[in-house]
Amino acid sequence: MSWFSAFLYNRKGKRIGNEIADSMLVPRRLFHSAVVKGGLPYHLPVIASMHDDGHSLNEIRKNMIPYFAAGLDVLERSFGHQPSIDKAREVVTALVEGDDDLQMLIAGFQAMNSADPDQSMKDFERTLAAQNLEEDELEDTYEPPSETSGNMGVEVSSNNWEWCDGQIRRVIQYDDPGDDSSRQLQIYYKVSPGLVMPHQHLHFMLGHSLISGDGYLAASMNSADNSTGFFVVRASETEDGRATLFGPEPGDDPDKMREVLGTCAGLFSSGKDLTITLYAKDEIIMQLPIPGDSSFGNLFKDALESARGESGNIFDKPG
Repeated sequence: MSWFSAFLYNRKGKRIGNEIADSMLVPRRLFHSAVVKGGLPYHLPVIASMHDDGHSLNEIRKNMIPYFAAGLDVLERSFGHQPSIDKAREVVTALVEGDDDLQMLIAGFQAMNSADPDQSMKDFERTLAAQNLEEDELEDTYEPPSETSGNMGVEVSSNNWEWCDGQIRRVIQYDDPGDDSSRQLQIYYKVSPGLVMPHQHLHFMLGHSLISGDGYLAASMNSADNSTGFFVVRASETEDGRATLFGPEPGDDPDKMREVLGTCAGLFSSGKDLTITLYAKDEIIMQLPIPGDSSFGNLFKDALESARGESGNIFDKPG
């Protein structure tokens, strides 16, 4: 599948996902966010694939409900009590009433995504034993998504974080065996001296042209347990028209810019698998996995120390 076809496939999944959200009378953004947080970050191509396989809207909705229910718990832990989450839980309760298998599946997903998953899974296993539900019966009702289902079969390879021309760089390759195509994402993080404190800059170069000319996109980056939230990126086409450059824009709020960059640096330093998502007018146009690599942390620390030594802040200098 070509990258343009994958883009259209994601749009189709988003449209069908919106229909599912509407059928449940829940906000569309809440539905998509909860499914992602509940354990299915690449849900759009999964939804589109199920539709192409002939599954009805109700059948696709039933498969998404366990992720949705578990994701509501994750969102509530992140943002606190929200009336919209309470209403969504009421919808889930009504939809699964009388379906013992689906109720048990939801309980398992909630346990895996809880604040203390080890203890929650132990509690869940005791519940299974009490109901004499054998492990093979559970496996009949739950088939975990494959490692490649969300990436549309794309193979991901990358180098480690490294110094390159005064910046911290990482190169990630995405190969699609289906049509012999490949794309490359390069991530650059630069720390430079400033008058008061070091400046930080984050830029991406995607070997795939998303736009013609210049424009703005929204982006987010997340691991399994943390997220940057949404931030604005300015995107421009490279001179040869074969790639897109984009990075966070400071806009009118430099404090917000520093917060976004700080969260991004923390996510890179965590060494966890990440996903960066690009949006245009609330539509997801691309999701790219970033394999975990903890070597960013030491490089970033060295860059900060070097920049502080060259910055003009008198409080950082001896004497």
